[in-house]
Amino acid sequence: MILPGASIIQMAWLVNSLEEGARRFSSTMGAGPFKAFRHIEIENGLHRGRPTSFDFSLALMQAGDIQMELVEQHDDKPSVYRDLYPKGKEGFHHVAVMVPDVAKEAARYQALGFEIGSAGKFGDVDFVYVDTAPATGFMVEVLPDTPGIRALFGSVRKAATNWDGSTTLIG
Repeated sequence: MILPGASIIQMAWLVNSLEEGARRFSSTMGAGPFKAFRHIEIENGLHRGRPTSFDFSLALMQAGDIQMELVEQHDDKPSVYRDLYPKGKEGFHHVAVMVPDVAKEAARYQALGFEIGSAGKFGDVDFVYVDTAPATGFMVEVLPDTPGIRALFGSVRKAATNWDGSTTLIG
């Protein structure tokens, strides 16, 4: 079982441009704004078990109970994003779940036969991407259920509550 006891909190797409993607998704979904985080630096980044760094930005938006994420990779270095889509291609990439213990959840996925595609730390958030694509066509991002990440996601939800449609991307 891939998601026992966990709820999907986020759906994410790889896009060629955050700006264009935010416009497209906001107009299609009637929701916004996307809150952008540019040129993110990952600490202790691993891709398929090897140290890595690559240049990417992301934008988050709340649409009802589901958070939507757009990811733009600026370079063509190996990454979990490039594992599914070569440069210039776009598409659905992953769902995210929050769990009490990221390492324990990652080990559970590995016991099921799934490979860890990527891992690292963003600020105080340890994360893991599990490559469930052979079974589902997409990956699963495992995030820790911490006050810091809940505060971040709460700010995204609040922006959506007050959204007047005048902007699709902030930050």
